Amino acid sequence: MHHTLVRKQYPDLVAAAERLSLDEALDGFLQVYLPQAVYANPTMLARDLKITTAVLYTAFERLVTMGKVVPMPLTGKISGYVWYEAAAEITKKEKGNPHGTEATTSKSAGFHLA
Repeated sequence: MHHTLVRKQYPDLVAAAERLSLDEALDGFLQVYLPQAVYANPTMLARDLKITTAVLYTAFERLVTMGKVVPMPLTGKISGYVWYEAAAEITKKEKGNPHGTEATTSKSAGFHLA
């Protein structure tokens, strides 16, 4: 963070953030961002974050391995990612059950854990 006001107002948080590795920072950011997002397009998100797509794909794959996100097809060869609970919710709605009283899995909806 380089905004002066943030540095002055929250010096402890800025210092803690600066001690994080890029991998730790991405894992923390994605775990806060993804549950609120409809989906994430790694190519666009990497551009917005000013990091390489390879680094971001690696972060997504760590979360896939942990069972926190699932890959989803976007367009053509581009894959996106969705938070696991959101994928389960999408599955329930696609099955015609918007209230989620019926158990379904992401695998049955075409989502798969790598």
